[in-house]
This record gives sequence, structure tokens and C-alpha cells, in this order.
Amino acid sequence: FFSVLLWPCQQVTTRLAFMEDDFDDFENECEKLLSQVQQESGNDGLAELASNGDALLGAEKRPVGNASNTDFDTDGEDDAKKPQPPAPGLDASAKTPPLYNSWDDVDLPAMEEAPSPERAIVFVQSTSGEPPVPKANLFSAATQAPPGSTILLHAGTHHWPGGDLRVSIVGDSAEDVILEGNEGGGYFFYFRCDGLRVQNVTLRGTMPARSHFYVDDRADITVQDCVVDVQPQAPYEHSVYILNSHRITISGNQIASCGDAVFAHSGSTEVDVVGNTIRDCKRRAVYFVKASGVIRGNCMSGNQFPSDISCQQCPEVVVEENETTKPIERR
Repeated sequence: FFSVLLWPCQQVTTRLAFMEDDFDDFENECEKLLSQVQQESGNDGLAELASNGDALLGAEKRPVGNASNTDFDTDGEDDAKKPQPPAPGLDASAKTPPLYNSWDDVDLPAMEEAPSPERAIVFVQSTSGEPPVPKANLFSAATQAPPGSTILLHAGTHHWPGGDLRVSIVGDSAEDVILEGNEGGGYFFYFRCDGLRVQNVTLRGTMPARSHFYVDDRADITVQDCVVDVQPQAPYEHSVYILNSHRITISGNQIASCGDAVFAHSGSTEVDVVGNTIRDCKRRAVYFVKASGVIRGNCMSGNQFPSDISCQQCPEVVVEENETTKPIERR
């Protein structure tokens, strides 16, 4: 047993002995070569050998130690890589946080030239009453149109990267006009202006996100006759999220398979949820908290919470003529 344990140690010891012998042989050979050079040429031979070595390694020697960057950058190509001193009056350690833009991290459609009016399927209708102007795609129209304008969409699938909305969007019909995208997650539409509407379109997100329609501190917003097409791989927490907003109309929409279909809270007033079809939501169909408005004529089924409609601290909400499969909760 002990012989088995000692065998690896013996092998290592033997290998080290061979290595030591090899090193001794190498040292002896070097001493012989040096002695031979001195005998044949004297000390001058060593100087010549050293100069020949410098020639092989490069005749021009560069300074070392405390040499500056300019000694190594004769052509100036690396100037941009050198660290630059901070601007006067600025702290070198301070970092400015980047500005967030919901379109920064997604692949955006190219800014193509607008087609002829006969072939265009995207138009911008300004508030001045001038004839609609054709645009190449929805993204071009949304970024170039003045705030408050209306984008008119004909039949087709239109790419929408998601995020800020400063114009109204109206399609020919929700069956024919598909808005697909929102790769950045967050919000499909984040309303940034008052008086906007989204009408007659189908929304189809491609990534998990928070809301299709996010309405925060806005007024006179309308979402009408739209279809929310939630894909299994891209769930949404809410379809319509209303926060501290007023005179909001949600009517005639088909909403399914999200969290809460319509969630209004934090002092929102005159929120009208009328004539919508809401089904198979993971929580409630309509959820009001400290808000006021009307919940009327909606058809609700298959929602997972014990109540289709829940109103908490909402004494002024009118709830009537809804088709529900579960009781209405008020508290």
C-alpha cells in the first residue's frame, strides 16, 4: 500500500533531478562559449556581439521608464485614445446619466422616401385642414408629424417601436390595420399630449410589457374600436392604465388575455368605459380605485378574479347594464 503511495513522489523527484542536470549542462555550455569568444577576440568581441544583437532587435532604441505618451505615438493616430482632462469647473468623477428614449434600444424602420399618394398607406393629416400628406411608414409619420396631428393608416401591418405618442392614430378598420412591435417593452402607447385618440387598429406586441395604453396626467384621450391581440410570449400587465387623468373614453374595444383590462386610479375623473368586450384576463375586467366615471354596456367573461368589476373608494362611479359572469365588488 505504501509503495503505491510513494510511486508518484518518486517519479516527481526523478523528473526534478533530470531538470537540474539539464540546467547545469546549459550553464556549462554558456560558460564555454563565452570563454571561447574571449580567447579569440578579447573583450572587443563582446562589444561587437552586443552591437550585432542590437541590430537584430532594431537599431533605434526607445526610452523606457518615465517616457511620455508622445514618445510612442509619432504619427498621432492614438491621440483620440488618450485620456483627456476634464473641462474647467467639472468634477472628473461626475457622471451624467443618459437620457432615456423608448426608441433607443430597438431596431427602427428606415427613413424611406414617401411613396406617391396613389400607393401610400400612411398619411399625416395636420390640424390646419390641408390635404393629407403621404409618408413612407408609421414611424416616419410619427416622428415627422407636428404634435396633435392625425396619422391615417390604410390596410396592412405597420411597425411601431413602442413608446411616446404625440399624434392621433386612426386606421381604416381594426381587422385590416395591424400595429406590430413594441420591442422595447414598457408601453405600446405612452400618451404625451392631450386630445389624442387611437381608433380602428389592432395592437400586437412582440415582447412582455406593462400597458398598451398608458395615460398619465392627461385629458381628453380616446381609445375606440381597437383590438388588443396579446401573444402568449408577450403578456401585458394592463391594457389601459389611467393615472390622474380626466375625460378619458374607452369604448368599443376588444381586450383579452392581459392582467387588468382597464385600470383607473389616483384621482382620475370622467373615465367612461363603455361597450367593450373584455375576456380571459388574469385579474379584473375593470378596476377603479379613487376614480370616477361610468362603466356601462360592457360584455365580460372568463376573467380570473372573483369579480369582473371592482370599485374601491369610488362612490361616484356609475355601473350599469354590463353583462358579467361574476359579481361586482364595491368597497
